[in-house]
Amino acid sequence: MDRPFLRLYSMQFFYIFSHVFGWTLSSLYFVKSGYSFLDIALYFALSYATSMFVIMTLKHSPSDKMMRKGLILKMLIFIVTAYIYVKPLLFISGIMWGFMSIAYWVPMNIHFFKFRTAGKHASHVGLFFALWPILGAILPAIAGIAAQSYGIAFVFLASAAIMVPAIIISLSMKQSDALYFDFKKFTANTKGVKTILFLQGIWEGIDWLAVPLVTLSFVSGIADFGAFYSYLGVFGIFAFFIAGKASDKSGKRAIFLYPVTVAMAMCTILSGLSATFFAWGVLRGAVSFLVNLFSPFAMTVVVDTSKSIEDSMISREFFLCFGRALGTSLVALMLAMSVPIQYSLVFSGTILLLHPLILREKKKDYHVDI
Repeated sequence: MDRPFLRLYSMQFFYIFSHVFGWTLSSLYFVKSGYSFLDIALYFALSYATSMFVIMTLKHSPSDKMMRKGLILKMLIFIVTAYIYVKPLLFISGIMWGFMSIAYWVPMNIHFFKFRTAGKHASHVGLFFALWPILGAILPAIAGIAAQSYGIAFVFLASAAIMVPAIIISLSMKQSDALYFDFKKFTANTKGVKTILFLQGIWEGIDWLAVPLVTLSFVSGIADFGAFYSYLGVFGIFAFFIAGKASDKSGKRAIFLYPVTVAMAMCTILSGLSATFFAWGVLRGAVSFLVNLFSPFAMTVVVDTSKSIEDSMISREFFLCFGRALGTSLVALMLAMSVPIQYSLVFSGTILLLHPLILREKKKDYHVDI
């Protein structure tokens, strides 16, 4: 690996370390701060809607400066969130999150996948995602113990401090060309993947919002909550590299995506119907394993079919956020109608069943065989 890539990956390491350590406890923190499930759903919906707004209104920006702004915003979000005892600050944090998500992830994705090697796309994607399960198996439990001893605000402030090395590393990046956000151009250059990204976004938006809140109905202790998320993280540690190498060897992404997506959808539906903590834990463990297979495959499809990596990554973030905004808004509507939040998982799993059907139809128009 050359030095520019190592710098980029080191920056990604500190970002993910900070996020997994601090943000895993965010929903628990919001509830303990007195916010309702509906408030939390609106928070997430606002953040994803803000991300869409940023992409639709931003014209151009140097990618290195854009990424640095995202890192600084991430640090500030942790600091603000540590003191969100009044509702306006909660929603200000959500808006900041929406800006941060685009400022960091769009240029990071573009820079990272410029280092990809022909014929090794899935392995490169596996490397991109690998830090999530590795750190996810360790840090949530440590964060839970730290929060129980020193308070959750301490965990947020520590996470803000962890962002400092990432910001310092970003200062050593070479000045890069500007990224141009042209809605017509990036949608035209991502034919065939927009719908499946949108469906993936609906599932992610609902799942990321509902799972921690449903978990709180079984686990209320801070340390236990963190331990449960570490338990979920264990399932993905080996999935990325195994799946990536197998997919690159065969060159057929769809062969893996079809059964993985169907299994993930069914486990999501069944988890929404779980009545016991044992069933919840087993099914969510299965989903965690499957999503750690699904995510690199889904990203590899985008990379394989890309005409322009810049347009593809901008389009990917937009349509994922579009789906996430809709998914979280639907959860907010269900909560406003007093529908139990776990039933939103039944809906998201059902929606995800459409993913392999549409992928099968859309792949006929791809210029590459996935």
